[in-house]
Amino acid sequence: MNRTATDDIAAGLKTLEAEGFIPPLKIDHFGIAVRDLGAATRLFTEFLGARIVAGGINHAARLRTTFVQFPDGGKIELLQPTGENPIHHFLEKRGEGIHHVTILVRDVKETADRLKAAGFRVVDEDFSAPGWKEAYISPKSAFGCVLQIVQVDAHYGKPVDGITIEDVLADRWEWVDQKPTRR
Repeated sequence: MNRTATDDIAAGLKTLEAEGFIPPLKIDHFGIAVRDLGAATRLFTEFLGARIVAGGINHAARLRTTFVQFPDGGKIELLQPTGENPIHHFLEKRGEGIHHVTILVRDVKETADRLKAAGFRVVDEDFSAPGWKEAYISPKSAFGCVLQIVQVDAHYGKPVDGITIEDVLADRWEWVDQKPTRR
C-alpha cells in the first residue's frame, strides 16, 4: 500500500501526541474587521447563503459583532468597532479585511506555554472566563496573521434563535459571559 501525505501527517501527529503535544481541534472562524456591520452582514446573509448565528454589542471591548455561518458549518465573525480599540486601530492602519483566524484547542494555557517555549510571541492571554479562554499569537511571529487560540466549553457555538442584524445594530443583543443575550 502506498503512503500518502495524509498518512505522513497522521503518523507525525501520533508521534507528537506521544510526546505530550495536544493537536488543535479545528479552525473555528475568520474574523473580518468592517466599518459597516449591517452592509457586511447582509453581503453574507442575503447574497452568499449564510445565516446569523450570534452577535451583539460588547461595551467593555467597544465592539459590535455578528457571527454568520454557512450551510457547511464554516463561520465568519464580522467586527465593527464602537470606539477606540484594537479593531479600530487595525481599520485605521490596514483598512477592512481579515483580522484574525480562530483555532480551537483543548487546553489553551498548555498550547500558549508550548508556543512561548518555542519562541512564538503570545499576547493578550485571558483565561478568566469559564466558557472562553483565549490567547493570541502576535502577527510578528505568526507570518503576518493574528492567530487566536481558544478553549471553549460545551455550550459554545450553538446558534441563537431570533437574532437579526437590525436587533444587533440597535444594541438589543449584548455579549454577556461570551454569550449573546437579549437586552
